[in-house]
Amino acid sequence: MDEAAQVAPKVAAQVAAQVAAQVAAQVLERLTRIDELRGPGVRDGGPAPELLAELRALVPEAEAWARAEGDARARSAAEKLRREAEGMG
Repeated sequence: MDEAAQVAPKVAAQVAAQVAAQVAAQVLERLTRIDELRGPGVRDGGPAPELLAELRALVPEAEAWARAEGDARARSAAEKLRREAEGMG
């Protein structure tokens, strides 16, 4: 096996790990913003518009993270999040 054939899978794995880490960081940043909005932003009438927007923006990020991780539980959680977000507001 030549050197390029040995290096390519390692590089691909490193790139995939970097992408997964970037996506995870995006999700965690959004979760932090959501947590900050939850306190004073939620009233008995439902979530504040800013909180709802953050939750809806979280959906595609969570789905991307689940795809990057390749984990069935993560995909299931992202699907559940999508269904719940669609029912809000």
